Amino acid sequence: MHLATTEAELEPLSQKDLVEQCRLRALAKYGTKQALRDRIVTHMKSNPLFRISSTPEIAFDALGSRIARTPTDPPATQPPPPTTGQQPPAAAWVELSLKQAAQLRLRRPECVLEEEGYPSGELKDLTPTCHPLEWFNRFITEDFRTKIRDNTNAYAILKSAGGDIYPRFTAVKQEEIDCMLGLYLRHGLSPIPDMRLAWTNPMHSFVYGDERVLSLFPRGLDRFKELKGLLHVSNPLAPRKDTPFVKVWDLVDHVATNSRKNFVPPRFGSLDEIVIGFQGRCAEKDKIKYKDEGDGFIGDSICFGGYMYAFHFRHDSCPVVEKNASPLHNRCLYLAETLKEYDWVTLYFDNLFMSKNFLGWLYDRKKLGCGVCRTSGRGLPDCVIQKEVTKKAELEQAVGTIKVARSSDFRVLAMSIYDSKPVHLMSSAHTQVREVVKSRKIWDSAQGKSTDLEFKRLNVIDDYNFCMNGVDLCDQIRNQYRTDGPWMRQRKWWWSIFLWALEVGKGNAFLLYRRRCEQRQQKAMMHRVFIEMLARRLCGAEVVSPLHSRVSSIGEIGSPPSVKKSQKDGPFRAARITPASLEKMHARLRGGHPMALEVARTDCQWCKYKRGLCEVVEGKKRKEPGNPKTKLSEHPVSRATLGCEACHVWFCGPACWNEFHKL
Repeated sequence: MHLATTEAELEPLSQKDLVEQCRLRALAKYGTKQALRDRIVTHMKSNPLFRISSTPEIAFDALGSRIARTPTDPPATQPPPPTTGQQPPAAAWVELSLKQAAQLRLRRPECVLEEEGYPSGELKDLTPTCHPLEWFNRFITEDFRTKIRDNTNAYAILKSAGGDIYPRFTAVKQEEIDCMLGLYLRHGLSPIPDMRLAWTNPMHSFVYGDERVLSLFPRGLDRFKELKGLLHVSNPLAPRKDTPFVKVWDLVDHVATNSRKNFVPPRFGSLDEIVIGFQGRCAEKDKIKYKDEGDGFIGDSICFGGYMYAFHFRHDSCPVVEKNASPLHNRCLYLAETLKEYDWVTLYFDNLFMSKNFLGWLYDRKKLGCGVCRTSGRGLPDCVIQKEVTKKAELEQAVGTIKVARSSDFRVLAMSIYDSKPVHLMSSAHTQVREVVKSRKIWDSAQGKSTDLEFKRLNVIDDYNFCMNGVDLCDQIRNQYRTDGPWMRQRKWWWSIFLWALEVGKGNAFLLYRRRCEQRQQKAMMHRVFIEMLARRLCGAEVVSPLHSRVSSIGEIGSPPSVKKSQKDGPFRAARITPASLEKMHARLRGGHPMALEVARTDCQWCKYKRGLCEVVEGKKRKEPGNPKTKLSEHPVSRATLGCEACHVWFCGPACWNEFHKL
């Protein structure tokens, strides 16, 4: 019978335990073995850190020091201290069977966080009935959008906008910045190959063009080009910041700060890499062949159930958090320190990040970790490494093999299982390694129905499968209605990051809204509806033309809508066009006016107006401006076939319609 500890992370000894330890050491050095054993048994009964075991060959005290040995053991010797420049010896590993690993009860610090995250106290005034714009304003605030407006106007002055470039440029208004963001959010719901196609005249294109978009800006597409060409997030007059992403760093930092401030994370999260697609030229762009996103900018992020809590780009400068850590682990530790208010959060990550040293650095910062591990250079013990086999006989024998080991300091568990290939993992978050029974639905051809199939899986792998997908869920939410669509290719590198930050703010706002609805036990709106309401409010309800029943008749097949007999001139009373009244019709230039397709009982008013310019006025012959050779016979008056419900003007065809709305 031998005595051994089975607990990890032992508490500091009390004064009584220290005295007892001295007595045990004295008996181990000068007393008999029987007296030492009797003393240990007496002390064991009052100390819960000890228990009787037949497996270990060494008895340890509460601090893990060696105090008694079996007769076959060599005498205890203290390892010599490492010389200058020499690395300390690696921590020893103790190999365990699966039965012993299942009986482990390692002590782990307890995390007081809940199973699911929720909005922080900063959002206590937001309810499920609040408009999506109110949720979005907590991530990209109105003050920050005002800052974008001011920086854009300052950049326009530096570029001499209104003179050499964009001759008709005027100062950007706050409503135009919001409207531009709303258009890109709308583009995520209804993507088109090129944003410029949104200003196509519906009369000229069967696919593209929308009358509601045509009326958003005073000069339509020209104004949109000016906004996109001169948009500036950072202050062009301020000193340049020490970051390659200086053009959009203010927005990235603004979204990251608000994301941390507005959310209380749950117990489990994931650490993984993110990719922002970009196909143009940029020094910071990486060649990526292993991601569906393709080439672009790579970063690391911490996500909780799809909510992006913190992120950092790999080409950006990062403070040195751990002196002996690699740049990759320094970035990850920097992200982990954003959770310093929440102790003992468990982070799951893949083999790119996993190493025994990284788990130790996380533990020093009161964080736990778990994930798959590579077999070389990551501190994985040799006793759990399984080599891949190719022969069928060896494969049948290797499948299902499980190996487990624990570190001597009880902080890390290492394990491996041979499935179709060997899988290796390390964890500082689990107290034991055991098999759990799972079930899945399979089709039983004999019974002709789906039945439950039970199978076994390691608890560490089961937790990894369900907690590692936080970053994947974030990408899924972003790609579902992404603002740049499946075709859009940006020529400016910072524009891709700008749209990505807009999507992060939109996605985080929706997740917090949905979580608040769950807390209040109310039904949440769909993601699509959330974005639609947000885009509509950003574009401005006062400039978005309402849907008319007669607008839909443009794309419908069938007879035109009926007209009351009392309406002799059509669905509205025609307004007479004169040079004085034409100058007051500024709204006609905005475009996007609803159209009525009918054969009205009146003539084309635009033809009448052009003919009137050639008629005799005050006894003088007045020719058409700009064309003195025009004759009256060249302006025949035709019967009206379509009308503008906004301007109350009837036209004989698309030619007069376009000429009136563009003059």
